[in-house]
Amino acid sequence: MKKLLSLGLISFCLLTTLNAQSIPCLGEKKFTSLEEALAEPEKVVYLDLGMHQPKLTAIPKEIAKFPNLKCLDVSFNQVALIPDEIKACKQLKVLNLAGNRYLAKLPAVLQSLPNLEEVNVTDIPEWNEEVKADAKNLLPDVKVITD
Repeated sequence: MKKLLSLGLISFCLLTTLNAQSIPCLGEKKFTSLEEALAEPEKVVYLDLGMHQPKLTAIPKEIAKFPNLKCLDVSFNQVALIPDEIKACKQLKVLNLAGNRYLAKLPAVLQSLPNLEEVNVTDIPEWNEEVKADAKNLLPDVKVITD
C-alpha cells in the first residue's frame, strides 16, 4: 500500500511539473484590468480582459507596453480589431479570442509574433469553414483552435 501511495505521489508530482512547463502562464500573476497592468508593465505576463465590462471592441493599443506578456485573454468581448501594436508583444505565446463574434478574420499582424503557440477562436459562429481554414493557413506553425 505504501508503495502504491509513493508511486501515486511521484506520478502526481511529475504531472504537475509537466503541466506547469507546458502551460505558459500557470502560476503567473493574472492582471485583470488594463489600469492595474499599466501600473506595473514590466511584470505583466498574463493579462486577462476576458468578459470585460464594458465590452472591448478592440485590443487596446497599450498592449505594446507589456514586453513580457505571454498570455492575453480577451475572450467574450466584441473585439473586431487587433491593432498593429500587438507586434510589440514578442513574448506572446497564447492569445484567447474566443467568443469575439465581431472579429471577421485573423489579421496578418499575428504573423509577426515569433513565440505565438496558440490562438483560440472558438465560439465564433459567424466563422464558416473557409474562415477557419484561412486562420490556420495564416499561422501554420501555431495551434489555431477553432472548434
